[in-house]
Amino acid sequence: MNRLKLWLFALLVMGLAAAGLRWAILDLRKQALEGVDHRLLAAQGGAEAAERALSAELAAVAGMAAQDERLATAVRAGLPSPEPVPPKKRAAPAPPPPTPEQLDGSVDQAAADAVSAAGALFGSPPPGREVRAASREGLSRRPPVDADAAAFLQDALDHKVRRGYAVLSGKLYAGASVPVGDRGALAVFSPLDDAWAAAAVAGTGATLILAGGPKLVASGRPAEAEALARAAGTSLSPSDAGRLGLLDVAPTWLNLKLPRAKSLLGPLPADRVVARPLSGLRGGRMILALPDRPVLAPLVRLEWYSVAALLLVLLLTIVFGFLIKPTEVAAPVPPELVDAARRIEKGDFSTRAPVLAGKVGTVAAALNRAAEAAQAAPVAPASVTSEFFAKAPEPQPAEQADPFAMPVRAARTAPVGEAAVVSDTARLDGANLSGSTFEAAPVPAARPAPVPSRPAPPSPARAAAPAPPPAPPARTTPAAAAAPDAQAGAVRAVGPEMDEEQHWRDVFRDFVRTRGECGESAEGLTYERFRQKLETNKGALVAKYGCKTVRFQVYVKDGKAALKATPVR
Repeated sequence: MNRLKLWLFALLVMGLAAAGLRWAILDLRKQALEGVDHRLLAAQGGAEAAERALSAELAAVAGMAAQDERLATAVRAGLPSPEPVPPKKRAAPAPPPPTPEQLDGSVDQAAADAVSAAGALFGSPPPGREVRAASREGLSRRPPVDADAAAFLQDALDHKVRRGYAVLSGKLYAGASVPVGDRGALAVFSPLDDAWAAAAVAGTGATLILAGGPKLVASGRPAEAEALARAAGTSLSPSDAGRLGLLDVAPTWLNLKLPRAKSLLGPLPADRVVARPLSGLRGGRMILALPDRPVLAPLVRLEWYSVAALLLVLLLTIVFGFLIKPTEVAAPVPPELVDAARRIEKGDFSTRAPVLAGKVGTVAAALNRAAEAAQAAPVAPASVTSEFFAKAPEPQPAEQADPFAMPVRAARTAPVGEAAVVSDTARLDGANLSGSTFEAAPVPAARPAPVPSRPAPPSPARAAAPAPPPAPPARTTPAAAAAPDAQAGAVRAVGPEMDEEQHWRDVFRDFVRTRGECGESAEGLTYERFRQKLETNKGALVAKYGCKTVRFQVYVKDGKAALKATPVR
């Protein structure tokens, strides 16, 4: 495995793991805050239930006390007396009428006694309970100092039952007022202090804050009550309050002191708060707050544990990457590429490797460029001839047989005589003259030695004597053919006037004979195909080097018959 690939794979896996952990932790955070909101709303419902219970109890106590006869008598005592009737008889003088202060005092005393008697039916009265009572005349003569108490009594005199909150002497109270007879009113108030607030939310873990009086009433966390009240505002749904500070992320099982840390996924709220207005009290609010630290602290620790685990995996991956040895599996080499490389190695620079992909394709492209460069390179000046090597014979399909070819005779080891010209068209091995045999071209060679020209023809007056037949071409022996450099000077001396067709026929006979001497088969090779190849090669060499003609010579190389082409200028 490649070291770089291992590291890249590890980074990819850790990136996906980090993304998955982030998504999971954010989802857990959302679920935790939803759980806090459910608990907060449940605590609010409990506080409201305690509030309704207190209000119902006050209304019941006030209603039972209003039925007290002594209270009704005290309220009626303050009524104006009727017109005096003159006595018929002289009687004892009547006592003086009570003063207004005495009447108001008797109403207050009668109301207190009546409320105590009624409250005894509901258990022991809470400490600090306040009772207010007055007749219509008494309320006009002596209005209460507290405006909220006067409002409760006025509603009762108007024959209205009122429940709500009031501020008496700078303290917050819950109260209820009822009418007494036709001309009196009774109001009962119970204090809402820290003890009552704590009892209202007992067991919920929430903090109850009552705002509206000169001083906040809180069931706990007095130092944070003001900030929580400001953060709550008037929102009727749960909202965030404050920011969660640094947390202890050290594992409990690890006896190690670690610095405190905060969440890696953004700030977290310290509390969730919800508020509700207090009935009948301007600016009054009931606020419930629940801390988030107990449910969010484990998630913050999980974040840091996850980061530590990912860093540990990264460190181990780096160390492991340095320990392993890179192993790269070699790509298989296609047979076509191997065959092309072998042919180029033997000097056949016209061969091209196939187009491949990947690293093998890079090697094939480099091999093709090298072959092109070698093919385009000029031939060394020392070389005077081009060698042509015959290929192994290839079988010819039966349907391509020449119907006019003469029967094939077995190759002979003895030299072929002149009578063999008649059989020049016999089939030999045509594969021996494939295109690759004539692709290499010779460089300009030194001009051959001059050949004595024929004597001038006789004059017309004299009878023309027949010209002697040309000398037979020089034969190349196997021993001489084994040394190509020695045979270079043994090229048949042929003048420009020599018949080129006869030269080609001589070369063909020498080629067939030499193949027989070397033990090679000449089956399928015809003179027409041999001549066509020679003529094609001659044209290419003449066009390339600007020579006059080309002469060919048969020799033996590596135990096989081959040809040399020599340009003649």
